[in-house]
Amino acid sequence: KMPDSSEHPVRRGIKCPMAIWDGGGIQLISSSFKHTRIIAGLRHPVLMFESFYNYRITEMYDIMDVQKPPSPLELIGKKWRDVSTDLTRYELSLMQLGKTPLSSTDLIDLGSHGSRLTPTRYKLFLYSIEQLNDS
Repeated sequence: KMPDSSEHPVRRGIKCPMAIWDGGGIQLISSSFKHTRIIAGLRHPVLMFESFYNYRITEMYDIMDVQKPPSPLELIGKKWRDVSTDLTRYELSLMQLGKTPLSSTDLIDLGSHGSRLTPTRYKLFLYSIEQLNDS
């Protein structure tokens, strides 16, 4: 017999660097789950870029869609398979959630990167993944 879900509520989560980049994605998740809480672990931008770049290269071989990837230097201000230096500009992702006051310059910067202000009423908890080290 399955336990009553009211006694043991199911918790779900996703781990995806693109999830917070796309404000529409957060809104979609939030509309399906009424008590959504956003927990965002921030990684050093260089390490985040390196990890996601390497993931996309590995993915090419996994799905047998091998092509010559651009060098990391070629991705400054450009995008390849969602890998971009803009992805590590966390302020762009966080600005669109409407949790801090934004100037007109901030809104222009947000729009110039294809994002828009999509405020969410859901709680947001930020942490640096370096805080999780055992050292």
